[in-house]
Amino acid sequence: LDGFRIFEGNFLDFKFIEDWTKTFSKDGIPSILDYTGDKAVINSWLKNSRLINNYNLLIPDYEIREVLANLCNDKTGNFNLELLEDSGLIKKGLNPENVIHFVETTEFDKTDWENNIDLGHSGIKVIYVLLIL
Repeated sequence: LDGFRIFEGNFLDFKFIEDWTKTFSKDGIPSILDYTGDKAVINSWLKNSRLINNYNLLIPDYEIREVLANLCNDKTGNFNLELLEDSGLIKKGLNPENVIHFVETTEFDKTDWENNIDLGHSGIKVIYVLLIL
């Protein structure tokens, strides 16, 4: 077993997540705590950063992903790179080892049966981004 993805973690009681994480962290099994919909749940999770930072719990950084998507899709050449410094879960106190940075996942740009983007995301038109901050 490589690990778990706790999908839609924002709908779960944090006590359940805490018990789950403590149980599987004993064996070194990581869990990805994913969330959908309202990103305000992150603020409540950040109040429990001790749990996140001390156990094998990983959280995707959708905030930094959004900034990276805007950077990649910007065609003006005037993108404010300072936005990268001021956003993200690491900036908000999470251990870098518990944060997953990504540019694209299977959760974005899904298509419906007519091959239309179903979730309303614009998509990132880049394969690889190298940033030196």
